[in-house]
Amino acid sequence: MKPEIQYYESNINTPATIIGQWESVAHYALDDSGNYGWYSQNGWSERISFLADGSFSIYTDVPSGSGTYSFEDNSNSVTLNYRADQYGNTAHTVTFAIEDMSNKELTLAVPDAPQKTTYSKID
Repeated sequence: MKPEIQYYESNINTPATIIGQWESVAHYALDDSGNYGWYSQNGWSERISFLADGSFSIYTDVPSGSGTYSFEDNSNSVTLNYRADQYGNTAHTVTFAIEDMSNKELTLAVPDAPQKTTYSKID
């Protein structure tokens, strides 16, 4: 079994966990005018599920990938190991920095790029 990410809420003494289902609520990216900023999802959202057995799955309006994940304790990151599937997704690995995590919100950032997404826990 994969280790569970253990962050603690600042105002309560319960561990925050990545395990569960998360839905994107805001994305930090470059807009059409060349400026970076936070933008709402405007009807589009991504759902990502992290299971206790170390597997994950991502959905938008269609399945967007699945595989296994691991938490890198010494670098506050999560690595997603995507597997190839019948939808045309290829096997690859992506590592995200965990900028913030509580029992309600999770912010994942692309290392060395000004792109990040905040998710709200939905279960």
